[in-house]
Amino acid sequence: MKKISVVPLESVNDVDFGTEREIVRNSFGKFKEFKKSPLSKNTSDAFEGLHIFYDCNNRFEAIEFFEVEVFVGNVRFLPSKISDVAKVVLDLVSDESEYWVSREQSIGIYAPNKKIESILFGIADYYN
Repeated sequence: MKKISVVPLESVNDVDFGTEREIVRNSFGKFKEFKKSPLSKNTSDAFEGLHIFYDCNNRFEAIEFFEVEVFVGNVRFLPSKISDVAKVVLDLVSDESEYWVSREQSIGIYAPNKKIESILFGIADYYN
């Protein structure tokens, strides 16, 4: 399984949030461009095990992981359980469903049955 290192609000595998799309593509490799939803303001890029989202100026604003190992420091966030991540991300709250959000760190988690299936890291204020 591919391993990814994240510094919330800053970078993913040393690629800074705010980086231009072409530089991101060169850093992450083979991709497929797609539109996440009909309401999306811009297209996104699908790489193996992850999706990258861009603002209207084609700058890296968020990344969502599915089938990779994600580490923040020495803590594995994916695969993991929501209870393990909640020990580190102290402002993590649920909307009483399968979704959890940290507004302070711009982290969104989909965790049905408390097992994390996907996790998104975004720029500052991504969820505000």
